Amino acid sequence: MKNIFYITVIALLFVTTLFFWHRSSKLGHRLELIQDRIEQSKKVRIDAEKFKPETPRYKARLAIVLDDFGYNLNNLEEVWELGVPITLSILPNLTFSKAIARAAGNRGIEHILHLPLEPYETKPLERSTIMTTMTEEEILNNLERAIASVPGLKGISSHMGSKATEDERVMSLIFDRMRKDNLYFLDSLVTNKSVCRYLCKKIGLKFAKRSVFLDNEADAEYITGQIKELARQALATDWAIGIGHDRPLTIAAIREMLPELDKMGVEFVFLSELTE
Repeated sequence: MKNIFYITVIALLFVTTLFFWHRSSKLGHRLELIQDRIEQSKKVRIDAEKFKPETPRYKARLAIVLDDFGYNLNNLEEVWELGVPITLSILPNLTFSKAIARAAGNRGIEHILHLPLEPYETKPLERSTIMTTMTEEEILNNLERAIASVPGLKGISSHMGSKATEDERVMSLIFDRMRKDNLYFLDSLVTNKSVCRYLCKKIGLKFAKRSVFLDNEADAEYITGQIKELARQALATDWAIGIGHDRPLTIAAIREMLPELDKMGVEFVFLSELTE
């Protein structure tokens, strides 16, 4: 009997040992799996950090429009060499209007028609200036000729025009024609009584407005100051539009300011990107 008892005890101890060894083995395997998952999660977090989006380089967008191209080809190469988006505003029916428009188009440079409109001031006017006293037919004929002389245009801006841009009849005729070609309008804001924004919104025409004139004075220090003011406004409101002219001094000032503007986080864009 004693032998049977001892054998039974030994068997029970053996079975118990096997049971706990098996449980211990399974537990060890589970611990290994848990540890492996912890290591994998660390790798995932590391990878997530690796591909985390960087802080955007640019904080604001800025468009510069240079007016009055068409008289000559003098400053085109200097504009191309800037290496940033600059929108050219081309006067119609001049000797080089078409050539400049085509040259800009070939380089992917956005260009618009700088449409002569009647001012209040007594100044020499372009031959194709649209006057508020013109009939509907005269206005549209002038407009068609102007559009045809600037191939590939994306929009239209006002040249002078303090009187015309206050006239709903005149501007409605112009905007209705522009809508057919899906053009946008840039208001130079030479009068605080302009009806252009209101009319554009009314008919669904894309619109932009000038923020800063860059070169009302032919002085390098002044122009640099105006470019800085343009950048300040862009950073304050996310965007800004500056208007300058086809002049060596203006282009040189822009070129010299490029590194500083880049450090400020201001990105150059074509005017169409700031229309609404």
